[in-house]
Amino acid sequence: MTTCSFTIALSDANQVVLLPRIASLFSTVLPRARLRAISIDSVAPLGGLAGSELDVVIGPHAGAEDIHAELLVDQPTVLVCRRDHPIASRPRSRDMMATLQHVAVEMAPGKNLRDMTDAAYTAAGVARHVVMTVPSFMCAAAVAAMTNFVATVPEPLYDAVGLTLRLRTIPAPIPPFSVPMKLCWHELWNRLPGPSHRLGHHDLVFSSVYDLPSQTMPRCRYSGAT
Repeated sequence: MTTCSFTIALSDANQVVLLPRIASLFSTVLPRARLRAISIDSVAPLGGLAGSELDVVIGPHAGAEDIHAELLVDQPTVLVCRRDHPIASRPRSRDMMATLQHVAVEMAPGKNLRDMTDAAYTAAGVARHVVMTVPSFMCAAAVAAMTNFVATVPEPLYDAVGLTLRLRTIPAPIPPFSVPMKLCWHELWNRLPGPSHRLGHHDLVFSSVYDLPSQTMPRCRYSGAT
């Protein structure tokens, strides 16, 4: 019998990299709870963090004043291509890198989410020729594995699937950059009764990411909490 539920929104990359660790710890500490994971593009249709459907989001923080955020981890990125891509066997000049055809990731079309890869290229003054846009990092990696396109993906995702997809990394024409993954929740969490402002569910997420023992027993957002 389920005693409570917890809904978390995260990117497809973090569904591969972080979610299994979160699920493992939740199943140990809260074996009767239901953990629900949804994609980032579902956040807005469900009313965002202020709605009743969603508890937390893992991703870059958009900066809304009623949203709290704590850094989970900085995720480094890598530029990937198929293992036998023509560029892999050639000297890589700045001009040659400028001819690469990129796959961009747009997880929530029409929501004006910042493309952090594009921002990094712009900041470095390097042109990025985008020839295709896809809704997920896994899709971008799969396309790169079957074409002469390249894609920028989180390094932990490459570590997880790069061998299977027969991908390789190549030096990007810009300085290395990381994307901050933050645990975000609405102000209403901080208004719930109890001795701690950060509820145990949040501690579980942090513990799973850092492989730390959980020191708190989570309380649920809704009635029937344990």
